[in-house]
Amino acid sequence: MTDNTDDEIRKSFEDFMLMGKRKKKNENKSNYGNVTPNKIVWSKIEESDEHARSSPDRRYSSPAKVDKRYWQLFKKFCTAVTNDWINIDDQLGEVLHSISNIRARLPLESRLVDELLRRENLFRCSAPRNMANFKGVNASTVTGYLTLDDINLTFSHDLLQHEKMISAVRKLMSALSEAQEYLGRQLDEALNFHIDYSTDLSEDESLRSEKNAMILIDDMNDVYTMLSRELYRKQNLVTLVFDTVSYVLQSGSKHIIVEDSHGMNHVDLFERVVREWPRGSEESFIEIEHFDYIMRKCDP
Repeated sequence: MTDNTDDEIRKSFEDFMLMGKRKKKNENKSNYGNVTPNKIVWSKIEESDEHARSSPDRRYSSPAKVDKRYWQLFKKFCTAVTNDWINIDDQLGEVLHSISNIRARLPLESRLVDELLRRENLFRCSAPRNMANFKGVNASTVTGYLTLDDINLTFSHDLLQHEKMISAVRKLMSALSEAQEYLGRQLDEALNFHIDYSTDLSEDESLRSEKNAMILIDDMNDVYTMLSRELYRKQNLVTLVFDTVSYVLQSGSKHIIVEDSHGMNHVDLFERVVREWPRGSEESFIEIEHFDYIMRKCDP
């Protein structure tokens, strides 16, 4: 009797434990089957993005704030013109003047080297026969106190400096092009702001802001147009500088003036580049008076 009772208790306990495990498995299965991924309604997201793009910023809801923002964009544009474009252009002008000085010295140094070699050859040939004609003259003497090594060292130094200056012109022209692209992005930002906020105010409120804004936008566009044309002109002038490098090396080694395909020698070509480079030259596309008038608006 006791054995049966123990068996029944053990069986009941096992059934109870097994029943709990089955319920957990069934619950997990049922829960897993009922889980459904959240649906993303793309149409609502697109509508919210469109609303965010189309709704203007409330920070510029008044004419005074709109005017202030226009002036901020205008001053940012003018600062980029002065600190980037004008600064790089001035550096290019200084480098070109340095190249001009170097190119003026190379033929003279080449002629001095040839003269010294001629005197040395004459000394070697004539000294054994008539030493009286060569008093105070030796194989390393040139007019003054320069020696052949001195002139060769100077000549090599100027050639190396000329190569460095040409490399500097390439880098500065690349930086000038990047500065022009940056000004274009600044102008686009100002135009986009004008499109977004010029029609947001009421007609009475926006009358004064619209007039002031259009003046600033036109000024920025005028400056950008002048600088774009000026950049194109200077790119053509720099091409002449690069094209005459080989002529300079020939003239430096042979002390002759080599002409290009247009019948113009490299000396005249470079003088033309230096003469036409400044923004105030007759060939410049920048109207100095109008340009300075616009830039003075940014002065405090």
